[in-house]
Amino acid sequence: MNNLAASFQTAVVDALVTKTFEAAEQFHARDIVVAGGVSANRALRKAFTDQKHFVVHIPHFPYALIMR
Repeated sequence: MNNLAASFQTAVVDALVTKTFEAAEQFHARDIVVAGGVSANRALRKAFTDQKHFVVHIPHFPYALIMR
């Protein structure tokens, strides 16, 4: 079951990051903002911050966990 969950997370992170970067390129964006509950996912945060093409803004981890 752990492998299934990890594989699913990897696929979702890859899809979100790829589509976000494609859209940013298409619209000539320089900055990307990752916010909301999804910004608390460590794998997603790492995938966005590991790239060098865009300035990525992500709230500090404790603030990503605050829900209203």
